[in-house]
Amino acid sequence: MSFFGIMAVPMAMNLLGGLFTPKPPAMNPSYFNQMNKSLSNTSREMEKAWEKQPEPKKLTLDFEVPEPSKDSIAKFESMQQKHEGEKTNMLTKFTNDLKQTKEDFFSKNHYETQTGADGKEQLALDKQGKPIVKEGPETPPQKVARENFETTQKSEMFTKHAAEKKEFVSEQKAQLTSFLDSNKFQLDNPGIQGELQKMILDGQKKAVKLQDRHEAEFFKVDLPEVAEIQEKAEGGNKELKDLQAKQMKEQENSKEAQDLAGYQQDLVALLDAKRAEAREMRKSELFLMDPRKMMKNPPKQDISTVLPMNIVASLEQFGINELPS
Repeated sequence: MSFFGIMAVPMAMNLLGGLFTPKPPAMNPSYFNQMNKSLSNTSREMEKAWEKQPEPKKLTLDFEVPEPSKDSIAKFESMQQKHEGEKTNMLTKFTNDLKQTKEDFFSKNHYETQTGADGKEQLALDKQGKPIVKEGPETPPQKVARENFETTQKSEMFTKHAAEKKEFVSEQKAQLTSFLDSNKFQLDNPGIQGELQKMILDGQKKAVKLQDRHEAEFFKVDLPEVAEIQEKAEGGNKELKDLQAKQMKEQENSKEAQDLAGYQQDLVALLDAKRAEAREMRKSELFLMDPRKMMKNPPKQDISTVLPMNIVASLEQFGINELPS
């Protein structure tokens, strides 16, 4: 599995949680620090969980967490900063070009207005709720009316996008939770874990598509519905997407990314081994428990002791932090 394959869903959900400014999915080196801390906490929690064992422990679950290559992280971060600068420059040029195109349009045209109930000018809209374009330079009152309309349009768009993102995450969470519930007694089965990973990756793809649509709508929300201007917005957005794809490929194929991917896989393997130890110790504990107490208060499995770490991290992005009861 490549580094970006491991990080796919967290990156996708980061896109969904961000603003509508295009940015390439990227690895944040601080993720490894968080991961190390999480692993250390996991080892301590495992140790505490077994301190009350009726039989002396034959092994310890406390373990040292290996550190990632600082050189690889520094070089990878430097590459990201370079790419971020390239993306920012292109985005600035793109938005400035759109702004100038819009100003040029309204220096020769304007939206038809009418007097509202409050005595102020407001846009006259057609049956589809669209502004009516008229020839002639825009006057100051017409500009105020247009900008008020654009502000309303942007507000409604942000509200709509937020609702769509919330609904998307809710739907994905429900699907994943249902799958976990239906397979809760066989989640350690590699085949079941594979199906779960497919569901997660499918959600990631849908997340990126949703973000792409939102970004396209964002760039065009306050532009006149004139073919030339709309095409310019679409063309600029495509250039940004092409740049992001190029940057992503360069990052993924870099030696630093491969080094970090190997480190990530080593961490997953380490936690998997410790999880296997925990399961064996858990069997011993359950064997010694009173069956009547178990029926009354059945033990609950910890998600981090059942599923691989990368799947656990992905599920957390959908708000799933524990297994269904």
